[in-house]
Order: sequence, then structure tokens, then C-alpha cells
Amino acid sequence: MNDTPRPRWYRLTPGRLVIGLLIVECLLWLSERFQWPTWHKGFAVLSAVAVLGATIILMFLWLLVSFVLRFRFQFGIRSLLIMTVAVAIPCSWMTVEMKAAREQRTAVEAIEELGGSFFYDYQVIDGCDYPVDGEPPSGPTCLRNLLGNDFFATVVGVYMSRKQTSDSDLELIGRLVQLKWLGIGGINISDVGLENLQRLKQLQAIGIYGTTHITDTGLESFRLLTKLQKVYLERTQVTPEGIQKLQRALPNCKITR
Repeated sequence: MNDTPRPRWYRLTPGRLVIGLLIVECLLWLSERFQWPTWHKGFAVLSAVAVLGATIILMFLWLLVSFVLRFRFQFGIRSLLIMTVAVAIPCSWMTVEMKAAREQRTAVEAIEELGGSFFYDYQVIDGCDYPVDGEPPSGPTCLRNLLGNDFFATVVGVYMSRKQTSDSDLELIGRLVQLKWLGIGGINISDVGLENLQRLKQLQAIGIYGTTHITDTGLESFRLLTKLQKVYLERTQVTPEGIQKLQRALPNCKITR
């Protein structure tokens, strides 16, 4: 029979501290997932890592003081398992965010080499769909130098207007899943290339011009992009019937040619 008295509910123990850490991490993840409160990109995961680091330091100091003053330091197997989960959550979260930042950087560098242009979310004023020059990047300078600008900023606009723009170039654009505004033009763009844009679920406006290979079939790629508000088509093979069909699928979208 275990005669060890259980600590009172208000008494902080190492096990309860670990449980509190896990709860805080889950709340941080949920707050970023549902954007309440609104987090700047990257800050929620950095907060989770900071809380984990502070907890580990506190636990180490607690253990050291307990050893010196011969206090009881109870840390059971269950607490150890919870601590393992609490360490794994921010570490894996951080890994995912860094991977996404590297992929975004690779995509924008390729777009830049192809003669396209892009802008980040911090360059856009609420209610506008164009960038504002001179806006400072988000995130402290020291952290941006360490983790890169793409860890803290999201590419929301891309314009590709070269005549040589092709379907393979649209595959790069399809990786920028948070894109909101897109302008593309090029004689080599076809219906097949537009299929790469089906992953852009946040897309609000798209302009396509200068290609005779875009037909009504290509518009089918936009049917599931429910946040589309504007579609502009110029010098394409799209017919009024194709536009009407897309309009029925996206009744709140303005489609012009």
C-alpha cells in the first residue's frame, strides 16, 4: 500500500508543470490554426519553443535546488512520457515551419530568375490588392537574419508576364499555397498548366492574358477555388459558355474578358 500523501491541488509539482506546458503548447497551436488572436507568421511556434526552453531551465534549477536543500523532487514515468510529447510538439512544429519557409524561398527565387515578381503579406495594406513599397519586413532583425525572411512572411502575390512563361512555371506557383493574387501571361500556358493552381485555396484574384491555349477546359481548375472574387481573361480561347459555367460554380466571383 502506498502511504505517500498526495500533494494538494494548488501545489505546483514537476508533473503538474509538465502538464501545464503541454496545455500551453496545444493552445498556441490552436490559436495559430484558427488565428485567434491573429499571429504573425512564425511567432506562435517560436513562442512554443520559448515556453519549452523556459520550462526546461526551470525544471533544471528546481532539480538543482532540491538536490542542494534535499527537497523532494517527484518526477514519475507518466510525467516523463508527457514531457516527451511536450518536447516533440514544438520541435516537430518548428521543423515543419522551417521546411515550408525553405520551399517558399526556393519557389520565389525560381520565379525571380524567370523574370517574375512577387510580394509578401507585410507589403499589403488591408483592403488593397497591390504592394506598398518601403514597408518593413515582419519579425525582429536578429531572428530574420537567423531564420530567414520567409519564416516570418508569406508570399501573397505573384506576377509572371513573360511571353516564355510555360506550364512548368505554373508548377512553381502552385507551391505557394497562401497566394491571394496572381497574374500570369505567356503564349506557352495551357489548360494543363492551370491544373497546378488547384492547390491555391486562398486565391482571391487571378488574371490570365496573352495565350491562345487557355480554353473552357482550363477554367474547370478554378471551380473549387471558392475564395475567388475576380477572374480576368484577356486574349484567350475561353467562350461565353465557359464563363457562364464557371460563374454558376462561383456566383460571388466577378469574371471579365
